[in-house]
Amino acid sequence: MKNSSAKTNTPRAPSKLRGNLLLALISTLLCLLAAEVGLRVIQSRRAPITLRDLETRRRQFEGREVTLGHIVVASENPGLVYELIPNLDVQWWGLPVRINSWGFRDDEFATNTPPETVRIAVLGDSSAFGWKVRKEDSYPDALEQILNRFSSGPTFEVMNFAVPGYNTAMERELLRAKVLRVKPDLVVLHFEVNDMDLPNFVKKPVNHWRLNRCYLWEFLSRRRSRWSSERANGARAGPIGLADLPMKKDEHGFWRYTAERERIPPELTGMVGEENCKAAISDIKRMCEGKGIPAVFVLNPISVDKYSETSRAIHDPLFAAYAQAARGAGFAIADPSMTIREFLEAQKLESRDLWIDPQNLDGHPAPPRLSLIALEIAKVLLANDMLPPGGIDRTRHDQLLAAFVRRAVSQWASMERGKPPQLAGRAITILPADPESEATYLGEGWYPREVNSYGEVFRWTKPKAQLLLPPTTRLVIEVGTGPRRPGPSDQAFILDGQVLRSRFTRRNGRAWFEVSMPESAAQKRDNPLRLVIKSKRVERLPPAEKRDLGLLVYRVMIETP
Repeated sequence: MKNSSAKTNTPRAPSKLRGNLLLALISTLLCLLAAEVGLRVIQSRRAPITLRDLETRRRQFEGREVTLGHIVVASENPGLVYELIPNLDVQWWGLPVRINSWGFRDDEFATNTPPETVRIAVLGDSSAFGWKVRKEDSYPDALEQILNRFSSGPTFEVMNFAVPGYNTAMERELLRAKVLRVKPDLVVLHFEVNDMDLPNFVKKPVNHWRLNRCYLWEFLSRRRSRWSSERANGARAGPIGLADLPMKKDEHGFWRYTAERERIPPELTGMVGEENCKAAISDIKRMCEGKGIPAVFVLNPISVDKYSETSRAIHDPLFAAYAQAARGAGFAIADPSMTIREFLEAQKLESRDLWIDPQNLDGHPAPPRLSLIALEIAKVLLANDMLPPGGIDRTRHDQLLAAFVRRAVSQWASMERGKPPQLAGRAITILPADPESEATYLGEGWYPREVNSYGEVFRWTKPKAQLLLPPTTRLVIEVGTGPRRPGPSDQAFILDGQVLRSRFTRRNGRAWFEVSMPESAAQKRDNPLRLVIKSKRVERLPPAEKRDLGLLVYRVMIETP
């Protein structure tokens, strides 16, 4: 009896534990698999469009504020791949962009040089084009304005031939096919560290279902890198446009950006890679020499905090090989790294402060940095006697260079005034939110949700709309600036018949209304606050748009007591 009892009570814990561990392992693997599949689905939906898809994209977003895909078209010249559409007048990032009949963001210019005119042609990509800045804030415009202010006789015409996304090989063909036709007296070649690659929409689409990579591992690695960077520097990791480029160690052990050769169409393989890029640099200088045209090679360092007098951008492994190729070809080198560094130190700033949109990791130059790049070009022109004799009086050289610095200081002051409102940690975002929450806060006069071509949710209001608010101490409304630019006189915010004071700021294609709420608005009450938004009706709309539109709203935020 005793033995039977002992036999019956034999423990089975080890077997049960193994079963639980196996179940946990299978569950974990299924979760990881689901995460991997989910990331692949997300990436496939985020995949950039191709050049062939641009016409479909234009039709889909007709009448809305345009993106780069709306203003380029496939080129008949295979060496250019694509071009800007001539004679455009559009709103882009809330800013006016006009493309001349030649297909460039510049005023109209004649083929033949006007009398007593010095022509400077700028080749480059989005930074030289003026990404998210007004034409007058681009560095070709800055160079033209200040050279003419101090000119002793000739008129300086700085011609902007930059096209967003162009690499050095495409700029070589542009010089041959178009730029030399206008007989420039000097050529400026703008260089970025990704100029050995092609823009995404020219490449082959990525097959996100191949098993040669793990998206989950890449996601976690990027997050780890970003967390480490934030802890070390209080800042996010690499700027937009470079983060997606692969990197590898060179023969000296330095990490450098490389082209994604597996995604390059066969007919464009001669346009990518370091050696092809260096060859294009040499070819550009050779073509200029053949016409007796001096040339300047301009670097655009995104971050200059690590540089010093003895270690500038030209010594950085990211730039060194290309700068050496340019110097060997005979270019004069304009390296603005210390010019920018000195400005940052004088203004007590960091490199990110001169990015056009640091919040979204967009490291394109903001207006002050563009003025400092123009300053460095001017230094090189004067130091190397590249301007015609008597063009700029030597006694005024220092005054000319100081004018660029004053311009950058003034632009930074304007950027400071244009900073978006800062909200307290207790702030609540009531738009966008889940549909049920939005229904609580939105009264009459709101159109249904839409999504722009960048994937951002927004709503249009009618010329009169209502917000239903809880007790509120502060209200901030973030709005878009296209198809017209709103201003303080275009809107009125009314509560209980009283027009409230509001502060208006605008920056980088967005604007904010900061509404001062009266003390009574912070008191508890049974009914919501009915804030009326009155807007001027949008007049310039495409024929297909039949709605009565007031304000384009991206975000509504409130602070509560």
